Amino acid sequence: MLGVGMLQRIASGIRTRRVMRGYAAAIASVAAAVVMLLVMQARWHASAPVSMFVMAVIVTTWLGGTKPGLLAAALSFLSFNYFVLYVEKPASAGPIQLTRVLALATVAAYVIWLTATERRAAESLRRARDDLQQNNEALRADISERERAEQSVRDSQQLVQQVLATLPVGVMVTDQRGDVILTNAASKRIWGDSPTVSGADRWAQSKGYWHDTGRRIAPTEWASARALFAGETSLNEFIDIDTYDGRRKTIQNSAAPIHNAAGETVGAVIVNEDVTERILAEQALQESANRLQHLSRRLLAVQEDERRHLSRELHDEFGQLLATVTLHLHAAKRLAGEPARASLDQSIALLQRAGSQVRSLALELRPLMLETGGLDAALRWLAEQHRQRTGIDTEVTGELGDVPSGLAIACFRVAQEALTNVARHAQARHVGIESRQGDGSLHLLIRDDGVGFNVGEALQRAASGGHLGLLGMKERAQILGGTVEIDASPGHGTRIRVVLPVPEPGVSHVAGDPNP
Repeated sequence: MLGVGMLQRIASGIRTRRVMRGYAAAIASVAAAVVMLLVMQARWHASAPVSMFVMAVIVTTWLGGTKPGLLAAALSFLSFNYFVLYVEKPASAGPIQLTRVLALATVAAYVIWLTATERRAAESLRRARDDLQQNNEALRADISERERAEQSVRDSQQLVQQVLATLPVGVMVTDQRGDVILTNAASKRIWGDSPTVSGADRWAQSKGYWHDTGRRIAPTEWASARALFAGETSLNEFIDIDTYDGRRKTIQNSAAPIHNAAGETVGAVIVNEDVTERILAEQALQESANRLQHLSRRLLAVQEDERRHLSRELHDEFGQLLATVTLHLHAAKRLAGEPARASLDQSIALLQRAGSQVRSLALELRPLMLETGGLDAALRWLAEQHRQRTGIDTEVTGELGDVPSGLAIACFRVAQEALTNVARHAQARHVGIESRQGDGSLHLLIRDDGVGFNVGEALQRAASGGHLGLLGMKERAQILGGTVEIDASPGHGTRIRVVLPVPEPGVSHVAGDPNP
């Protein structure tokens, strides 16, 4: 492309050549006038120098402009004097010659002015015509561009309509007053056919209720109203609505303001999703979970009841039976001869061993000190039993006050299951049980220095029908509103942290114990 400087140089050259052609036209026109005058003088002995030179000035001015016209006038004046003085050879340069010179100068000046004016007017008209033509071209281009823009808008609107029609959620667009200017089929399926599109009427007539409280939504509280008048963006608000055809639904409602280039709010976009079925499913699932939790509570209560009953039967009935048999064997020993005493001593030792195992089993099923001495004493007894049975150093730290029966049983069972897992799998040398009570919670930590395990895989195996000990810990805690956190990894031991809320004094906490 040509640069600006080169274009200016080309334009300057064109103007220079035009001026030079004008000057050439001035010389040629005056020369032609002189020749014509000489021809007229030679053939007819008459001439009209003023007319001829005026004609030369007119032609030059029209063709070349003002400056060439002035040059033609000057040359005509000189040629006029030459022609009058040397060609016509007047007898005297009287007033008639002066009048003719003045007439020539006056007519030439007037012709130059008039021709230049006409030329400028013609040039102005030509420029005006060119400008008008350019404006027409620009207008035609603008009209064509506007048509293309309008077609593009129509195509975009059609695309938007197609997109909105395929969306599974309801979409509405309002103007600055809240009147609906665009909506899709999903929105109509959610709300039904609206009797009005006026923003103020729609907000007043629409029946909506906050899902969590059931309070009716005021006209100014709708998300679209807040978007238009407060510039607020609202996302995923759960509300219950009465549709225009009388149905009750739950929707997830969102709205955001639409701004123009100046940042002014010119409308709002509203997105509604019908979540009625999902909410009903969640409610059914929650009810099912509540029933399962109630059944779990009852199962644990029945289990503890059975353990208490079995522990009592083992300790009282079976223990007394073993003691009675032992007494009879001692009596038989005194009456028997020497050969039978060794066999009777062995039988007595076996019965005593069986009695000790029965008492231990009864205590594990339902340790009496859990009811008489509390959780702290029961944990220390459990740790001592574990140390004697496995040889693993087991230590209990911390002091506990009075703990409700349900919490005490849950903590004892979690600790019991954890120590059983240590004995079976951990290959540990040391186990620590830490307990504390405060801030309305009971905290229990069981840690070992064993081989550890992969928690995720263990829980997955338990859920698919494997050992249920870990899930049982979590279930007991969740029933009581608490948590169990298991932190373990291969080669780094295991930490089981239990946190249970302690109920206010006088508040019953039924979980895992029929008589808390």
